[in-house]
Formats: sequence, C-alpha cells, structure tokens
Amino acid sequence: MAKVGIEEILYRIGNRLQLIEAAVVDNRKLMTRVMEQSNELLMGFKNISDLVDFIVPEEELEKELKKIPSPLYIDNYMDMAKSIYDRMNELRKLEEELEKYKDEITPGTMGES
Repeated sequence: MAKVGIEEILYRIGNRLQLIEAAVVDNRKLMTRVMEQSNELLMGFKNISDLVDFIVPEEELEKELKKIPSPLYIDNYMDMAKSIYDRMNELRKLEEELEKYKDEITPGTMGES
C-alpha cells in the first residue's frame, strides 16, 4: 500500500469542501425558490379568500353555516367502528383456529365422508 502524503490528503479535503460548498449553494437556491413559490401560493389563497368574501359576505356565510344541522351520526360511526373491530377479532380467532387444525383439513372435501 502506498503512503498518501499530507499534501494529497489536504487536496482531497479541499475537493470535498468545494463539493459541499456547491451543494450548499444549490440548496440555498432551491430554498429561495421554495420560499418564493410559497409566497405566491399565500397571495393566491388571499386573493381567493377576498373573492369569496366579495361574493358571499362573512355574515351571510355564518348564517348559512348555522342552518346546516350538526353531525349527530357520531354514535353510528362509533357503532360501525366497534362492529368492524369485533369482526376483525373474530376473523383473527378463525385464522388461529385454522392454523391450529391446518394439518387435518384436506382441500376439496366437504363434510364427513
């Protein structure tokens, strides 16, 4: 194995630092573009918000939103979620039972012969 001189090591370190510096500059440019695009998006959202306020005044919008009935179906969703959870547990138990008796099950046969 050839010995690497101190000059060679410093040269390699210098090259790597230049690569890192170039990457940092590229990242800075990308971050600047991302910030500019974010600002453009925010201005677009502000314009949309102003347009909605112009079309439907905020007071009117609040009145219309109050007319919509509040969701009273949460209990139904909870019942459905509990039902799904129970079925998943039943299926898990069935899979465990099938795994326990898998050697005794012959595919293609039905009932006792």
